[in-house]
Amino acid sequence: MNTDIKIELVFYFTFDGLIVVHSTDYRIVWNEYIKYYNKYGPKHEYYLYTVNKHDLKEFIKIKEWY
Repeated sequence: MNTDIKIELVFYFTFDGLIVVHSTDYRIVWNEYIKYYNKYGPKHEYYLYTVNKHDLKEFIKIKEWY
């Protein structure tokens, strides 16, 4: 049985607490941040979140196998 678990990073950009964009491509998220910052300036909250995403069904199959 293959015990490798595929983990994918997903990036989220938030502006004043609202999710603006999410993608597995960091450049897409970064470019959107640049657009917002240039348009609205430094008086807002800008956050980047990085999330590990993996298929729980595959993880459970591996746990049951052991």
